[in-house]
Amino acid sequence: MSKKKVGRPKSKNVPYFPHYTEASTELNFLENVYGAEGYRAYYRLLELLTKTNDHYIELKTETQILTFRYSMKVEKETLDKALEYLVEMGVIDNHMYHEENIIWIPDLVDCFKLVYYKRGRTIPEKVGSKIVSDTRNTQYSRVSNKSKKPSRVVTTTTDYKNQYPDIDVDKSLKKLFAKNPNADDGDITRWLDSDVINGMNIKLPDFKQYETGLYKVYCAKCNAKEFANTIKDARYGESCCGVEWLPEPANG
Repeated sequence: MSKKKVGRPKSKNVPYFPHYTEASTELNFLENVYGAEGYRAYYRLLELLTKTNDHYIELKTETQILTFRYSMKVEKETLDKALEYLVEMGVIDNHMYHEENIIWIPDLVDCFKLVYYKRGRTIPEKVGSKIVSDTRNTQYSRVSNKSKKPSRVVTTTTDYKNQYPDIDVDKSLKKLFAKNPNADDGDITRWLDSDVINGMNIKLPDFKQYETGLYKVYCAKCNAKEFANTIKDARYGESCCGVEWLPEPANG
């Protein structure tokens, strides 16, 4: 009997999370009180939750607790106090932590909405005392025609451009294939997902150029109309109010 072929497993985690340069109130507190150990506890926790399936950590058994502590690589007393502080501050869900022995940070998961949207699914979410995941995003999922003979779906560059409208797909994929000439659809999706999360290879605004060679620009603050000499000036120069130029007035 031949084995039934199965597709590529659906990814239930994310390779990156936003590491903002502006420290949060909670990070500042942990670093001031516990030094480098507090900083490590904060970011190691976010790293583990990001790469863990469905972005939650169970601490229900001794093995799970030990595995978590070994992975965190933070002194036990500091880690315990850091977790309790994050619960008190509402970063970690209080009910899930104290009643269900689960670490769940809803604000972190919210950062991945766009990634899961691109995958055609919604982010994992808390429903009662459970974390529910792998829900199809009906606004995005593709509808198959069962009357037709199944065939292999080939994803084109145009498909990726439609799925990632804010990313310069051509520029991004050129970098990917320079590193990995044999990248498949899964590699491409993960690569473009990371662009979305980290703000990389963002598509630059398209400014209208006149026959004179000048570019029409608008101040992002006061909407004053001006002209830039070059596309570089339009995209990277400062407006009359010291902010960026836009291709159209900010109020539409």
